[in-house]
Amino acid sequence: MVGRERIFELSDGRKLVLSQVTLKDFSAAQEESLRSYRRAHVRAASDIADLAGDRNLVETAISQALEFTHERLPKKAIKMRRIVKGRKVVETVQADYAVWWMSETADGQLFMVWRSLRKAAGQEGITIDEVDAMFTDRLQKLAEAASEVAEISDPTVLDVPGNVPGSTTPPAPGLTNRQRREQRRARRRLAEGLR
Repeated sequence: MVGRERIFELSDGRKLVLSQVTLKDFSAAQEESLRSYRRAHVRAASDIADLAGDRNLVETAISQALEFTHERLPKKAIKMRRIVKGRKVVETVQADYAVWWMSETADGQLFMVWRSLRKAAGQEGITIDEVDAMFTDRLQKLAEAASEVAEISDPTVLDVPGNVPGSTTPPAPGLTNRQRREQRRARRRLAEGLR
């Protein structure tokens, strides 16, 4: 894999290699978040229908869920670390549901960590169920791993070598400055929901 990687140690001493995720991974996560939102919508209607005794609620919810698109999902507030005019700041921004799902939910964090782990040599065949088993009863470790993935994947996040003003560490190999700028723009658009 060309890009950034980091060693991540689990509580039991096992070491994993987290790798930079790409826009294809973000796109897959976006699709998975849409499926998750649809399932939650139908599940909520099913719970209410049982209480109300109205089975038509479920059929209506299924029809509605099939019409959901990325653009129709709600925006969610998330905290993002950024560099603004050379200063490290944490901002609360309205982000696409997919970005919120990836960064704030256990399912989304698990999905992104899994996509990251699959990119490292020797970990290509790892399944999401295996990753889930590694982090069972370790939600804090999962959140830490997801945060590491975000940091090595998004050059606008703080503390990424080569991106912090005054850093002497070169940026990720294999990309031209233009390609890095295009990646940053694409990720910003994804985070802002502009696509």
